[in-house]
Amino acid sequence: MVRIREFNDYFKGMLVKVPALKSFLLVASESDLANKIRNLSDGDFPLLIVLIPSADSIALDPDNVTEASTCLLYVVRKLIPDASDDVSFLNLMEDTQNIFTAVKLQLATDKANHDTSPHFMHRMDLNRMHSDPEYNYLGCVGWSLSFNLFNLGF
Repeated sequence: MVRIREFNDYFKGMLVKVPALKSFLLVASESDLANKIRNLSDGDFPLLIVLIPSADSIALDPDNVTEASTCLLYVVRKLIPDASDDVSFLNLMEDTQNIFTAVKLQLATDKANHDTSPHFMHRMDLNRMHSDPEYNYLGCVGWSLSFNLFNLGF
């Protein structure tokens, strides 16, 4: 498993690396996220949301155990009422896509940078990154990314 404090600190640091992001939330579940989003102001967006990862063991034998941690993050803005027309919707999606792309590029950079990034980022699987558009997800619009991190042992 990924050490939770190190994971939190890494993604909180994304606010410095991708200055277009205004705030960060680490959440345990969708209901936890729904409660936290209700308490945010407009100045807290664009928002980086990261779920605490789950992990699956891969054990060839007791001395050879790895874990694949499934990670999920979102880059979102609040859905504004006048975004019902095509132009406004496209502008919101494009704006969040540009920030989302910057986050993905930073993840890839940190995977390659062995000197300054946490060791768990070196085991990120770039071959299995999956991106989805998100519309009216808890009143927000943007993009989600799922990916795996492989860890040695428990």
